[in-house]
Amino acid sequence: MVTHKHRRAVLATALISATIFCLATHTVADQFCIPPSGGGADAIPDGSGSLAREIVVTAPGGARAITNVRVSLVITHPWVGDLRVVLRHPSGLDVVLLDRPGYPSLTNFPGPWGCGADGIDVQLDDAFLLGAESTCELVGTAISGERRPLEQLVAFDSLEPAGTWTLIVSDLVPIDAGTLGQVCLDITSVPRSICPGDLNGSNTIDGSDLATLLGAWGSSCVGCPADVDGDGTIGGTDLAILLGAWGNCPG
Repeated sequence: MVTHKHRRAVLATALISATIFCLATHTVADQFCIPPSGGGADAIPDGSGSLAREIVVTAPGGARAITNVRVSLVITHPWVGDLRVVLRHPSGLDVVLLDRPGYPSLTNFPGPWGCGADGIDVQLDDAFLLGAESTCELVGTAISGERRPLEQLVAFDSLEPAGTWTLIVSDLVPIDAGTLGQVCLDITSVPRSICPGDLNGSNTIDGSDLATLLGAWGSSCVGCPADVDGDGTIGGTDLAILLGAWGNCPG
């Protein structure tokens, strides 16, 4: 049986601090923050089950389209490589932010247990150069600063920001337990265009809209802007409508 001491001897030290989660639609300067239950930190089930935190988002001014999502995350846990973190949009679309960072083994780490260093205090955005999944600092906080998530947050682009978002944290290996504190999302959104195929609300159907549609190709998402024909699947008919309306929206 692999013990806590054995994992430490093989890899190093570990800790993960508290968690910050909040959401803002910068275009309209609204911010939504969800503290943990009781204002402290919520326990993450150790080795089984998941902890889910809901963030209810409202977007004034009618229908809107997401253009960027950033997640700020801090977790307290004594073994970063045990954790999987997923952000779920109200439509049910999931983006995996972290999936056992360092697993099965980073360079110079002999064990198969992922990053064994201490702490997550990070901002996650597609624009950042360094990947969170391959970061493991042995001194100080294991994963900190500006990092790129495992899966791209651009998957949420063109979706409605309003609704109940969910952050799901799983500890996939027993022995070490941790907690999730406050959670924050930053969401930039624009008013949604009434022009079919204008997925980003720019009143022009162009390469940006095409890239968003192709990025969601084959997925099932009821009510997603990329589902231009409304059949629940992103596919050829949606592409045909978008290309047929290419250019500036009427009016």
